[in-house]
Amino acid sequence: MTHSYFLRTNTALVQLEPWVLVVSCERIKDVLWRELNVTTPAAGKIFIFLYRAESADDHITITPQQFSDGWSYRLDMPDLISHDHYLSVMTYILLLELANRNADGRSAEIPLWLREGVARQMLAGHEAELIPLIPQWNVNGLTITPIVMEGRRQDPLAHAHEVLMANPALTFEEMSWTSSDDLRGEPGEQFRSSAQLFVARLLNLRNGHVAFSSFVQSLPRYYNWQLALFNAYHNEFSTTADVEKWWAINVVQFTGHDLSHAWSLEVSLQHLESTIRPAVEVRTAANQAPLHTDTTLQTIIRDWKQSQRDDTLRQVINELAVLKVRLAPAVAQVADSYQATLNSYFKDRQQFDGVSESKRPSSITEASVMRTALKNLDALDAQRAALRPKPTRSTATPAPHLTAGGSTL
Repeated sequence: MTHSYFLRTNTALVQLEPWVLVVSCERIKDVLWRELNVTTPAAGKIFIFLYRAESADDHITITPQQFSDGWSYRLDMPDLISHDHYLSVMTYILLLELANRNADGRSAEIPLWLREGVARQMLAGHEAELIPLIPQWNVNGLTITPIVMEGRRQDPLAHAHEVLMANPALTFEEMSWTSSDDLRGEPGEQFRSSAQLFVARLLNLRNGHVAFSSFVQSLPRYYNWQLALFNAYHNEFSTTADVEKWWAINVVQFTGHDLSHAWSLEVSLQHLESTIRPAVEVRTAANQAPLHTDTTLQTIIRDWKQSQRDDTLRQVINELAVLKVRLAPAVAQVADSYQATLNSYFKDRQQFDGVSESKRPSSITEASVMRTALKNLDALDAQRAALRPKPTRSTATPAPHLTAGGSTL
């Protein structure tokens, strides 16, 4: 028996035939566009060339090329491929076509987490529709392929939940730097499940589908895809620290436990500072665009109106509760003290909020509650500053020059 025979009897592989492939590609495109709320027609042409598979690791090549009337894409792939890899490749080339619709001279770079996360999200909800099957029966001259469909659609994130309960979700930084060489076996499942959850949560944000499509279509304008993400989701986050904080909250809500390990002292201090210095918008004039800056807890307590102040402080308390599980021990203790100070402030304030002046306790005044909170926060700021490593003299070396390269499939 030949090596090719064993490949073609491997039930883990999809056998591709041109006429079946056409139907499958159209279905994948329809599902993807529906997921992303894309209504405009495709602007590029995709040509698929199949060659006879020789191994389970045959190369797949995508060649984008721009012409005067738009982009075209050549996809060379084996006629035997795994389910995951097939849907990943088709998702990649469709996302590339969407991203390049407004590209001028530079093809977009699709992050690995985007390709794998979107592919897994589609596969989980629509596998029977998307994976091509070769007809097996012949009845009165008609070829029939049996497809078993469950009447109740499963939760698309059910498998991701199972994986991430047994294996910690990757951090945003880890997802950003994972390469296609790391997608085999258990680490690959861990990455795909993390990426799927990340994509699902981005889509679930308010106006998430619109922002997601904007992110994809803006990729050709950026050499760093993170900037495209920050721009598309500017109402949610503007820095890597913002994304990490948002992602940590979502992982805890999804799995009930924290991410894989604590941050370093320096990174922990950065995250804590971004949490206790909430981002705000400041307008210098009514007709000017707002400026984004941050403010201190002391300023919020001392100067802000009650409704805005209380909402912001409660948000900080909730974020500190989630953040503590990832912080280095020394920083986690300070974060816990910030949280306790804010909780005490709210508890003491209850003696005054909604209570008439005649019924308020005479031993404690509203001003004294504020002074106590401000004094404790000042002390915690000093304690936090003392944790910062002392700068050391070192000889600087130039950073290596990095050039963008094509994605490896």
